[in-house]
Amino acid sequence: MIKDFATVVGGLSPLRLPFALNCAALFLRGAPLGILFVVVAELAAKGRDASPARLWAMAAVMFALLAAYVLVSAAAHTRAFVTAYGLVAAARIRLAGHLKDLPLSFFKTRDPGDVTANLLQDMGRVETVLSHLLVDLSAALLLPALLAVGLFAVDWRLAGLMVGCVAAAAPLVLWAHRWVGRLGGGHVAAQNAVLLHMLEFLEGIKDLKANNVAGARFARIEAAMRRNRDLSVALETAGAVPLLLFRAVLDFGFVAMMLLAVHLLAAGRLAPAACILFLVVGQRFFEPLHLAGSFSTLVRFMSLAAGRIASVLALPPLAVRGTPAAPHGADLEFDGVAFAYGTTPVLADVGFRAPSGTVTALVGPSGGGKTTLAGLAARFWDVGSGSVRLGGADVRDIAPGRLYADIAMVFQDVYLFDDTVENNLRLGRPDAPFTAVREAAMQANCLEFIERLDQGWQTRVGEGGCRLSGGERQRISIARAILKDAPVVLLDEATASLDPQNALAVQTALARLARGRTVLVIAHRLASIAGADQILVLDGGRVVARGRHEALLAAGGLYKTLWDDQETARRWQIKEPG
Repeated sequence: MIKDFATVVGGLSPLRLPFALNCAALFLRGAPLGILFVVVAELAAKGRDASPARLWAMAAVMFALLAAYVLVSAAAHTRAFVTAYGLVAAARIRLAGHLKDLPLSFFKTRDPGDVTANLLQDMGRVETVLSHLLVDLSAALLLPALLAVGLFAVDWRLAGLMVGCVAAAAPLVLWAHRWVGRLGGGHVAAQNAVLLHMLEFLEGIKDLKANNVAGARFARIEAAMRRNRDLSVALETAGAVPLLLFRAVLDFGFVAMMLLAVHLLAAGRLAPAACILFLVVGQRFFEPLHLAGSFSTLVRFMSLAAGRIASVLALPPLAVRGTPAAPHGADLEFDGVAFAYGTTPVLADVGFRAPSGTVTALVGPSGGGKTTLAGLAARFWDVGSGSVRLGGADVRDIAPGRLYADIAMVFQDVYLFDDTVENNLRLGRPDAPFTAVREAAMQANCLEFIERLDQGWQTRVGEGGCRLSGGERQRISIARAILKDAPVVLLDEATASLDPQNALAVQTALARLARGRTVLVIAHRLASIAGADQILVLDGGRVVARGRHEALLAAGGLYKTLWDDQETARRWQIKEPG
């Protein structure tokens, strides 16, 4: 249970100091009770003959110890808070960095809400355990342990009864832990489902309103919330029953100890001072154990969150296989490449060479593997078999930083960050001079709409670029690739969201960008790649034809069919002329 917390934050050794301070505070808290016993014993033995000076001195020591306890306890908690928040802050950054280095296959198999929960909810639970519960739980366990040692020295019979009751009650806490472990995973999944449906509802609200189904989708959120409620109640109930029994056994132990103390006192087998001590200290012995049961069960539940994070951190990142290799040139080669998403095959025995300074176009029906090929070139995934080479080096042998420095990408789904237009353009080349930024924007036909914005280059585009149109987002993405000036360019439907006038301007800019570079372009508009140096036709994950535009048309087959279909679609009208 604690091991997962240590894995998440990189070790618990920084908590040694607050733990030591807390132990010292607990000793200071328990010491006055020992002095109280001495005072009571002296008063019982000497009565009026007891030395007032000695009693006042012991009272002063008691107050000094209590004052020291307050100071040391405050220091222990403060240090615990500072240390825990620092550890979790570093853990969040480490988890984000690890997520960045994972293959995209991880994100294709996980819901966005689930990944978000790792960074927010799960980390928040780890933070609560480290900053509060561990200190409180240690106090709830150490104080009774310290008191038990002292009480055994006074009377082993009463102390043994108290400790025996605790031992009898302990299995009930383990019972609660088992229930939490059994139901906690479903509860966490239900909470994440609520988050996922909320994100889905907010992101798709425009489409939901347009189709008049917002109410139906809201019903899905309500269903997820009801399931979360039901599992929350089940979890609380399952844990509450054994914890209530645990507390009942402890209360029985306290009552049994008092009855035995009175019996021994009446029989003359226990000193009055010892009887008073057990009656006073017994409450202090059992009270923190009540809290310990609740705290430990809560820690058990939150360890599920730590385990989820630890399982993500255990996933191997995309890494260089051996000694890092450096690409020589910008030739891109696929050699016998096969790939599958899980058990679903996508590519089989794909091989081709895209020489530097040429444009290679990938065409074919949807689902044929075109986007996957581009992703393999950028090593978003690793091939199942075969190899992808850049400049003669297998991409798996190139350091990720070097690989991504050599590749610029413009994909169909453009994501812009909630930052300024200028900073979004600088994403691939942060140190670029403004003149270069402006030139790239001009080549991508962005200047007109950028200068029309309220704050020009300093306008924030919103999350995902929501304050810009689809065509404007696409052009920003193209300008970003132009500014990066990488030797390899991957384009996936780069002109899909542009009107004909802007598409022509962008295609002209991309033609200039392609000079001396390796360009791998995915296109459904075949007319836009008619001038490519080579065209690969993919169908069912295999290259079924290759060549230049004219040769493929002359050969017939799938490419000719796709071309004819697009020509027919281009002439289509909503209403046939009558």
